[in-house]
Amino acid sequence: MVKQVNFVTALESEQGSLERKSMKRSVDDKVDEALYMFFLQKRSSSQPISGPLLCEKALCFNEKLNGENTFQAISGWLRNFKSRHGIQENVLHGEKLSASMVDAMNFGQKLKEIIESEQ
Repeated sequence: MVKQVNFVTALESEQGSLERKSMKRSVDDKVDEALYMFFLQKRSSSQPISGPLLCEKALCFNEKLNGENTFQAISGWLRNFKSRHGIQENVLHGEKLSASMVDAMNFGQKLKEIIESEQ
């Protein structure tokens, strides 16, 4: 329901209505929702997600959720999935992915101690 509200809100703006004509519904809402949750989990942990990986997972979820036998996760399906959920392809750089959050927090604490000792 939230996705549909966001879609309608986007269409209300002049730019949104120029970009999109109609919202393509998912063939299987359960597969669509499971894949979107998978996408959000991977993205929140800054893991790179490719189109082929999304297609592979969609096929896996379709099988596990007893979806349509004719379901095909092909380029058109992937394009519509990305459009439905507002997913853009962004390049995640290696340095960001390899950074350790613990080390970053420790660095901040060490820097604070150095600054305090210099005063």
